[in-house]
Amino acid sequence: MEGSKKLKSEIKREDLKSNFLKQAILRLDYDMLFEENKENIIKNLNTYLIKKDYKMNSRTISEVNINFNISNLQDKNQNIDFNNQNQQEEFISFINKSQNITIDITKNFASLTINYTQNVDFDIIAEIFNKIAEEIKSAREDIRLNRIGIRKVNLYIFKTLENINEYFEETLFNFNELIEKNKISIKQQLESYIYDNYKVNQNSEIQKGILVDNLTMQEEERYRIILDLDIYDDQIQENEIDIEKMNANLFELYKANLKEEFLNNLKSENYKSEEILKV
Repeated sequence: MEGSKKLKSEIKREDLKSNFLKQAILRLDYDMLFEENKENIIKNLNTYLIKKDYKMNSRTISEVNINFNISNLQDKNQNIDFNNQNQQEEFISFINKSQNITIDITKNFASLTINYTQNVDFDIIAEIFNKIAEEIKSAREDIRLNRIGIRKVNLYIFKTLENINEYFEETLFNFNELIEKNKISIKQQLESYIYDNYKVNQNSEIQKGILVDNLTMQEEERYRIILDLDIYDDQIQENEIDIEKMNANLFELYKANLKEEFLNNLKSENYKSEEILKV
């Protein structure tokens, strides 16, 4: 563990050198862009994004649906609501392959999706997404913004559930005597609440599965744990867009679900645990 132990309230995002973040999605929903609006936005963003190592290509709504599915981490796709999902609307994407970031701009929403294989500085992400939001707001005088949100999915693979409350607060996972019977195979808890005037959807999930060693072909039981936090504002026509504040609030919600000792351990550059497999 790096540095002295801190209270949970004292731990800042920059203190944490290790995490289990699998995917993040920033999304802005609006009423509609006409084709000429989209073309102007793309032209204005193209030079800006090319300088940041993005390449432009064309995709369809069916492809972005798959992108938002988070590699089937969940059966339900909360707060990612597509109207007319069967339509094959073509739209433009910008992709940064080195950072696994995809930006999609459609007639009804714009999104930025990060599939984490490395750390990505959120300040850089916020700058890009704020630029996209400004272009959309100025695309049409009467455009109506409906919703802006940040969703982050954390994924953990545990060997057993015996010591789960050494990592997560009891308010998130509490089995009491059920753990001793070792019969928990799936558990999901969905919560909705308001935090600092933002709406939040929180999904915590445990799924029991089988891990197969490709060399020995031995099978072992493992538990996949998902902590999925979605913070959003659906009154943005009246409110200012503040991506940085939303992300700061999301970090506080993340901390609230983890034990203080676990958070302090995540201050280490390459955190390892006997009970959590590397994802």
